[in-house]
Amino acid sequence: MGMELTLLNGRYSPPKIPEGQKLIDFVRSGINQSEKETGVVAKKLGLTRELYVLARKLTILIDRQVLTVPEEEEAHRALFILERTGSVSMAQFKAKAIIDKYWIKKSRTGQAIDPKVSRPFRDQLKRFENTLFAIREACSNNDELEVPLTLTRQERDDRAKMLVVVIEDLWDLHDDVLQIPRRRRT
Repeated sequence: MGMELTLLNGRYSPPKIPEGQKLIDFVRSGINQSEKETGVVAKKLGLTRELYVLARKLTILIDRQVLTVPEEEEAHRALFILERTGSVSMAQFKAKAIIDKYWIKKSRTGQAIDPKVSRPFRDQLKRFENTLFAIREACSNNDELEVPLTLTRQERDDRAKMLVVVIEDLWDLHDDVLQIPRRRRT
């Protein structure tokens, strides 16, 4: 079951994982172990530390369900490269953008739970939640809002145009939350 990464005909050998199991499932079994040190878990699984660390990051990101569909497919392709070839460098090249985007450096789980890395992320989340609260409150109180009868036609047109811009901005925010391309270019 163990694996030594050796060159065969100038190529890395694929990791030896149990029959009928995929690398992602094999790595999950390592993640579920109580060991804190990735090198120890990698050795128990018979994987190199480098291969296990990369596969672990990708598995955690896939399981956390933060990736867009194309990013998740790319992560699975990187895992496939690891599983079939054992080449950490090729898989890292494939997954670099995803890991750089989602994995918080110097954290074991990739999430902002370590006090050293969490403050900026907590502040960002707090600002986001406060903004959504303000938007929700402003929009839900429209029933109580009366349009002044004293507005001129030009003022009404200006306010209507401003509301269209606000609605477009809300659609942009909607698209950003869903991590889909924006409907319009900014």
